[in-house]
Amino acid sequence: MRKLSITIEGISCEHCVKRIKEALLQNKNIKSVKIKDLKEAHIKCDNVSDEEIINTINDLGYVTKKEYIKAD
Repeated sequence: MRKLSITIEGISCEHCVKRIKEALLQNKNIKSVKIKDLKEAHIKCDNVSDEEIINTINDLGYVTKKEYIKAD
């Protein structure tokens, strides 16, 4: 299981947090998503590329980039 920390720009409220979590958890290979301080997502996943996660978040109108991802 991979553990990732991802900085996300543009989160302004709990509704944003809920949107991101729901979108990511639609992928059956993403096991959990926690977002702290309206800016950093902690994700546990298997067999999901960084690009897939980035695209899911960016498609919602938030900003994240490959260099914002840190593996734990």
